[in-house]
Amino acid sequence: MLRRAFLLLAIGAVPALGQGAPSAPMRSNVEYARGMWQEVNSNLLQSANDAPDSLFAFRPSPGVRSFGETLDHVAASQLGYCLMALGEQPAGGGAGTGATTRAEVIAALERSAAVCERAYGQTAEEVELRAYGAGRSSRLHVLLTNALHDGEHYGNIVTYLRLHGLVPPSSRAAP
Repeated sequence: MLRRAFLLLAIGAVPALGQGAPSAPMRSNVEYARGMWQEVNSNLLQSANDAPDSLFAFRPSPGVRSFGETLDHVAASQLGYCLMALGEQPAGGGAGTGATTRAEVIAALERSAAVCERAYGQTAEEVELRAYGAGRSSRLHVLLTNALHDGEHYGNIVTYLRLHGLVPPSSRAAP
C-alpha cells in the first residue's frame, strides 16, 4: 500500500516539474565552454598580476616548470588551441612563448586571451585542425580541451601561490 501511494505521488509530481517560472534560455555548448575558459583565464591572469616578480622564477623542485614558465606554457598552449579553433595554423608547439619576465609573461597571456576571445565567439562546427597532426574535430572539442588544459595548470599555479602565502583568486571571498 505504501509503495503504491509513493508511486502515485511520484507520477503526479512529474508534470509539475515542467511548470513554474520560465527559465533562462539554454546556453549553447560553445557558450558553456567560453564561460569555463573565461573563469580559469581570469584566475590565471589575476594570479600573474598579483604575484611578485620573485615568484616568476620560483621552481618548487628541480625539473619542474617555474611559476613563470607554467604561465608562459599556458599562454603558448591556449594560443595554439585557439588558433586551431579559428582554422589558423599556430606557430611553435605550445611549450612556451619565450617570455621570461613578469611583464613578458603577462603580455603573452593577454595576447593569447585576445585570440581566444575570438575563438570562443564562434559556433561548434567541424574544423580542419592543421596543427599537431590532429585531423578534423569540432571547434567545441578544441575549445573545451583548451579550457581543461588551462584549468589543469591553474591547479599548479594555486600551489605555487599558496607556498608563498598568497591566496589564489578562486579562493578569495567575492566582493
